[in-house]
Amino acid sequence: PVLDCSVAGRYAVDKQNYELKWTKVLAGTPTLITLGDRNYFGNDYELMQSASEGSYSLRIKKVNFTNDNGEFFCSLSVIDASKQFTARRAVVVVLGKRSAPTTLCRVEWCH
Repeated sequence: PVLDCSVAGRYAVDKQNYELKWTKVLAGTPTLITLGDRNYFGNDYELMQSASEGSYSLRIKKVNFTNDNGEFFCSLSVIDASKQFTARRAVVVVLGKRSAPTTLCRVEWCH
């Protein structure tokens, strides 16, 4: 499954002033998955990005209850202003060992 996230292209291209990241929260504990071009969990997740299109999506490679049953957040940070904009959460519910996850919320930017 892919968790979609996108921003206006200028935010994705200007990496000196803006930074995108994916964070997951499992059992109340946040874990940084990606930061900019860096993917800290390459065995579990694939970062699917296109700066020109502004896409910054996350693909879960192998769904696992322990690693993926929780909330995922895509965020845009304004580096110099110390501001952060976070998308609505994407909730992944793993139904069983052989079941595909159900995404209950598509990632969209909050207003």
